[in-house]
Amino acid sequence: MNIMLSKIGPNAYLVGVLVAVLAGILTPGYAAVPFILAALGLIVGLLNVKDKYMKLFLIAVIAFLLSVQVLEVFVAKIPTIGFNLGVILSYLVWFTAPAAAIVALQAIHLSAGEANELFTVGVSKPKPKKAGKTRKKR
Repeated sequence: MNIMLSKIGPNAYLVGVLVAVLAGILTPGYAAVPFILAALGLIVGLLNVKDKYMKLFLIAVIAFLLSVQVLEVFVAKIPTIGFNLGVILSYLVWFTAPAAAIVALQAIHLSAGEANELFTVGVSKPKPKKAGKTRKKR
């Protein structure tokens, strides 16, 4: 069961990228594609990104989403294929944004847990008693 579950995330990523590219070329106006990509993005966000890669993933997503804004303007000016390239980029955003939202919520949850620990800094906790004999200092 774990082996099958561990393959769903990476496969969802590959399928999402392939759907974004192929749908951008073959069916750029199909209304269901963004919702399919968003669902795949949610799966990727839930299953792929591990705790130690959250920061890197979120920084990469921010860079990607910002660069797509400029790239869409640029590729729109390319004759013949510009429209399709713009749609591909748009579909990649539909795929990436839900994954980023899930990972961001996970990061907020983790940091909120750390914040709760910060509020207990001034509170003295009872020290555990040591087992065995205690020696007096001379």
